Amino acid sequence: MVTNPNYKPGVGRLATDRYDFQSHVDGGAFYHKASSIKLDTPLTINLNVTNDVQAALGQLKIQVDAVGTPADATTISKGIIQLSGDIGGTATSVKVTGLRGFPVANLTPTNGQVLQFNDGTGNWEPSDSITSFTASNDLIGDSVSQSVISLTGATLYPGFTGTEVKSDSLVWKSDIPEPMINQKSSLSVGHGKRFLINAQNAQGDIGNPFNGGTLLLSGGARVGGAGASFDGGVALSLGGYDWKLIQAMHLNTDSRVVSLCKRFGITETQMPSGTGSNVIYIGNADTVPTSGNPVGGAILYSDAGVLHVKQSDGTGFPIEPGGDVSNIYLQKGIGVTDDLESYVYVPGTISISSGGGFFSVPGSNVYLTVGLSSLAVQSFIEVTSGGFITVNSGQIQANTVNSIQLNTAAALQSNADGSIRLRNTTTDWVGFGSARSMADCFNFPISGSFGTGDGWTNNTSYTLATIAGSVVAIEIPVPRECQGATFSSLSMVYINNTGHTPATPASIYIARVEFGTNVDELLHASPNNLVYGPSSSITTFTVNFTTNNTIDKSTYRYFVRITEESGAGSVIGSTRITGFKANYTNITQHRF
Repeated sequence: MVTNPNYKPGVGRLATDRYDFQSHVDGGAFYHKASSIKLDTPLTINLNVTNDVQAALGQLKIQVDAVGTPADATTISKGIIQLSGDIGGTATSVKVTGLRGFPVANLTPTNGQVLQFNDGTGNWEPSDSITSFTASNDLIGDSVSQSVISLTGATLYPGFTGTEVKSDSLVWKSDIPEPMINQKSSLSVGHGKRFLINAQNAQGDIGNPFNGGTLLLSGGARVGGAGASFDGGVALSLGGYDWKLIQAMHLNTDSRVVSLCKRFGITETQMPSGTGSNVIYIGNADTVPTSGNPVGGAILYSDAGVLHVKQSDGTGFPIEPGGDVSNIYLQKGIGVTDDLESYVYVPGTISISSGGGFFSVPGSNVYLTVGLSSLAVQSFIEVTSGGFITVNSGQIQANTVNSIQLNTAAALQSNADGSIRLRNTTTDWVGFGSARSMADCFNFPISGSFGTGDGWTNNTSYTLATIAGSVVAIEIPVPRECQGATFSSLSMVYINNTGHTPATPASIYIARVEFGTNVDELLHASPNNLVYGPSSSITTFTVNFTTNNTIDKSTYRYFVRITEESGAGSVIGSTRITGFKANYTNITQHRF
C-alpha cells in the first residue's frame, strides 16, 4: 500500500496485476479498513461528531445496545407492528380481514358486486349493488327522502289482509293540532263502510277459557294538579262532531259526568257546581215518543227536565219523586208466583187500572214500597177499579205513612175474616188522608155525673141547685175515636126561668182531671159567666178551648163544672140545662 505516491496525475501509467486489481474492486482481497473510509459529511451520533465509518458504527452500536429488543407497537408508542384486528396475513402479504370489528366473509365476489353488511351472519359480504332507487307503491320521494302515503299490507292469514304493527304504540307529534284516524270518503254512490276497532281476541278451550281484551278510550290526563285543570273528555257522536249521544266530561273541580243525548255537548251551564260527581245527565229529547211503541224493550228519555219511560205496551209515565202524579201503571197479568217475595220500589203513585190488575198467589207476599226517601210520605198506591187482588195467604203491605189510597168505592175488598188488619204494634191506626172534625151531643141524665147531693136536682127539669154558689160536675163522654185529636169547644143549651140579673152570675168551666187526682186543669183561660136573657128563653153558650185540649183518654177524664148564681138578685134554681154539644177537630186517625 503506497501512502505517498510519487506519480503525477495524468503523467504516465501504473502497471499492476489485473487479478490483484479485480480482487481489490470485488473486495475479495486487499481490504480497506473502516477507519480509513472517510464520510463525505461528518455525522453527529449520540452527541458525538464522527468523520469515518468506524467511528459512526461505534456510536450506532452504543445506541442499539442501550435500546435492547424493540417492543410491539401500541396506539401511543412506536414499536413492532402486529397484523391483528381488521388486518391479517404476513409482512409480505397483508390482508384486510374486517371492518370496524366485523369480519369480511371469505367469499369470492363477482363482477359488479359491492361489500355489504349482513346482520343475519354478522359479516361483510359481497352483494349485488343497487344502481338506482324509485319510490313507489306505499312510498313517495327519492333515494334520499321518502314519505309513507299508504299501508297496503299483506295476507296475514287466509281471508284477511292487513299490516302487522310491531311497535308498542303509534304516537303523533305534539305540534299536530287535531290528529285523526279517518276512512277516506267514497267517490261512488252507496252506503259508507263499517269502521271496526276491536280489542284482542283470546285463544282458549272449554277446559282452559280466557277473556278477550278490553277496549279502552281515554281522554288526556290533566296537568297542574287538582283545582288547576281538568281531565280531557270522551265523546261518541253521530254524523258530525257536534251531535253527541254519549259524552264523559270533567266539567269542574267537583263534577265528573256521563252525558246522554245532549246534542251539542254538556257544559257547566247544564251541570253547575253542586250538581254532583260520578252522575249521569240525560238531555231533553228533541222529539218525545208519541204513537209509536218500542219493541222488545223500553224507552228512557227526558222531557222538560223530567225523566220518562215508555214501555213496549204503549204505557208511558214520568219518573218523579212522589206527589199525586200516577207514575206506574200495572196492567192485567202482572203477578207474583212461586214462593218468592217481590219488591216494587216506586218514587211516586202506583195506579192500578182494570179489574184484577195486580195479584199475588199463595205464599207470595207483594211489598209495594212507595217513595225513594223518608220524605216521600205523600206517595200512594192508587186503585181505580178494584184492581188489586190477593189470593188466599197473599198480602198487601204498606211500608210508609199514607201509602195506600183508594179512589173508587169498594176498591179494596176483604173476602175473608181478618184479611184486613193493622200491623202487630201498639202505635198503628187507621188514618185519614186529611184531618176530620166531629160534633158529639149528649143530654141528661148522664152516667158519670156526680154532685147530685150538692144541690143539683136531677129531675125532669134538670135544674141547678137550690143552694147558692153550689157546684155540680158533669163528665163529658169523649169518644174513643178522638184520641190524639183537639177538643176545640163545648156548647151548653139552657133556659132561664125568670128574667133577672144576679150579683154573681152562674158560671161554667171545663177541665180535665188526671186519673187518680182531683186537680182541675182548665181547657180555657178562666171560668165563663152564663148569659141571662129574657124569661124562659133558650140560650146556647159556647166555651172555646185554648190549652190542655189535646185529647188523651189514657191519662185524663173531662168534666163540665157549673157554679150556681149567688148574691143580690139571684134566683136559686132558675136555670135549666137541656144538653151539651162537644166539638172535636184535627181527627187524623181512628185511635184507641
